Amino acid sequence: MDESELKVSLTSMFIITGISCIIFSFIVKFLEGDHSPLLLKIGAAGIVLAILNLTFKKLTQNSTNKKSRNI
Repeated sequence: MDESELKVSLTSMFIITGISCIIFSFIVKFLEGDHSPLLLKIGAAGIVLAILNLTFKKLTQNSTNKKSRNI
């Protein structure tokens, strides 16, 4: 395997983890009638981390773009 094949961004990993945990919790709710609070918390944390990661990426891109214009 090449190194390029293994490259996965943290944002996509957080989004996939968050959505998967939330969907799995609702599947468990449908089958057993009880939510798993741990899965909901992990899903929410994953989505929040993805949003924070995207926000920090945008902020750093904007600051580097402003610095390159001043030069």
